[in-house]
Amino acid sequence: MQKLIAKYGAAAHLAIVAVAPLFLFPFFGAWTSAQVMLWTSLMGAVWLVLEPSLRSGERLHDARVRAAKAIRGDPLFWTMLALVAFCGMRALNTGIDLAYDPENSTWFMSKAAMPLMPGSAGEAGRLPFAAAVSAAVLVTGCRHSLGRSARLAFLLVASGLAGLAAVIAVVAVHTGAAAGAVAESELARSFAGFAFGVHLLCGLAAVDAVFERHWNAASPLLLFAVGGNAAGVMLFSPPYMAAFFAAAALVEFLYVFIHAWVKLQQPVQFKILVVCGLTVGAGWLLVSSLLPAEDFASRIAAFKSVKTLFPENFAEIRAMLSRVSFEGWISHLWAGTGVGSFPSVFRFHATPADWALLPRGSAAAASCWWQMLTERGLVGTVGVVLPFGFLSVTYARRLMLWPRAGGMPHPACLAGLLAAAAAVASGFFDGSLIRADALTALCSTVAISAASFPVKKEGESNGG
Repeated sequence: MQKLIAKYGAAAHLAIVAVAPLFLFPFFGAWTSAQVMLWTSLMGAVWLVLEPSLRSGERLHDARVRAAKAIRGDPLFWTMLALVAFCGMRALNTGIDLAYDPENSTWFMSKAAMPLMPGSAGEAGRLPFAAAVSAAVLVTGCRHSLGRSARLAFLLVASGLAGLAAVIAVVAVHTGAAAGAVAESELARSFAGFAFGVHLLCGLAAVDAVFERHWNAASPLLLFAVGGNAAGVMLFSPPYMAAFFAAAALVEFLYVFIHAWVKLQQPVQFKILVVCGLTVGAGWLLVSSLLPAEDFASRIAAFKSVKTLFPENFAEIRAMLSRVSFEGWISHLWAGTGVGSFPSVFRFHATPADWALLPRGSAAAASCWWQMLTERGLVGTVGVVLPFGFLSVTYARRLMLWPRAGGMPHPACLAGLLAAAAAVASGFFDGSLIRADALTALCSTVAISAASFPVKKEGESNGG
């Protein structure tokens, strides 16, 4: 029993950390979501320290010592701790808001309590702080506390829970309980479909794991891991993002099919084909049956050509918002104007023509990169990108060492690469990448992918 808990207990708890924001976004605000994420992160941190995966012939005490030593020697762990402290300070450094000077009859942006330090508008910094804590726990756990089987279990449980969250959100939209959250996502150009797309790629890799490891009792999770996340992408993504993830999912599925053909028994690849087809079909049926016929038809019609993937006048609006973002950023080069301050920045730098062009109620840049530079400055943008730089180096190193070990890598190795490619592409059109659910999903997926290449070394894990 202890070995079973050591194998999959930490993986299950880390999976809860990764998907917690997806259960919360349709119903709760940023502060409630941040509180839940912090408590689940604490639970996940306890598990990754006390119950790391066991290697062959290893006792639990030895595994704890090994994991603790690896964590202490990991530069990324200390980097992410520094980023957590930075985000916490920024969340506390509030005070940025529109203010009126009655003496001069002018509006201006009030400064944060510590003007020279990065700040935030109101409570806007709390959710990014919680996301930084969750990402630190997830990356540390995925890199140092999970063995081979536990990593695959993490992919299965996380993608299954994310698919369940997608089904709940789809039903909530149908009943009107989450209509406000969807409308807010449109105005903020920040879409939950990105996180569902990342978990869809993980779910496809988990399909291979279920057949490879003979996890027959867990196979019902695949209905959510693939079908549920596919429904989430269809409903909570703009057409261009859905197209990105459809292409990535097709590449992932082809590799899963080829891997099953080469590594597993002959009939398995056809079972995988049937499972993926049925689960995606179930997701399609769910969305098509709950959405009004006109809305569903318009979503399908958007895929007729590249031009229809984007809203009307999108290029013109994006160019205007990029110009405003640049003007706001260049005057606050290092620290930015403050997290959540873009609506105020737009007020001061937009022309009357810009106001006429902007959709009513819209309050975000049409690019994640400009949004980060404007609100976070160069320092905050580097803070977001730096962990992915470390993870990319690890991925490249494991890729280069793979030919020495031989063997065909598990499909999980491709999920992180495809998710990162989709993140870079969508980052030019919206701000979904800096959502809490997107950061937790992407960090954990890339960390798992880097560890999925076979490596020839002493004391290799027995699958724990």
